Amino acid sequence: MTNSTNTLEFKAYRDMDKKDGIDHIRIDKHAITLLGKQLIPSYTRTFYHPVYGSFASIQSAIEWYKLEKDDFDVRLMTGTKLDEYVKEQIESGKNTVKTTEVPDYVIKEFITYSLLSKPDLFSMAVENKLPYCCYHVGNDGYAKVNYIQYTRILGKVIDELRGK
Repeated sequence: MTNSTNTLEFKAYRDMDKKDGIDHIRIDKHAITLLGKQLIPSYTRTFYHPVYGSFASIQSAIEWYKLEKDDFDVRLMTGTKLDEYVKEQIESGKNTVKTTEVPDYVIKEFITYSLLSKPDLFSMAVENKLPYCCYHVGNDGYAKVNYIQYTRILGKVIDELRGK
């Protein structure tokens, strides 16, 4: 069920979300656990990266990294508001996409600085022994995986922070 990085080797099944907090930690805004809700990339937890500066969330850092122009507003937003803003900036020609791929090492840094900025979340994450998995549940009741790169890197970061 898990691999060495404490992430779920994903096998979707119906009503998987009913086992959230029992055999895995679901990383999603609809998660049962507080840990799962706080680990989503769009969760607001302001952090500082020594090279790139401050961000409202991991999502805002990732979206900022993808853009050609440094847009301060992107640093302050998260969630749907951020998604809509970035889309509007690109469609209007006010900004362009520099890259669609964010390297693992950059996401790793964003996750690390984000976790270190919140001692309570850091403690919950490193003390948790259940595997992590990001997914949403469709209308049919089946889980559909998302944020695969993020979840993989998150598991590695937590293992490293534990000293493994």
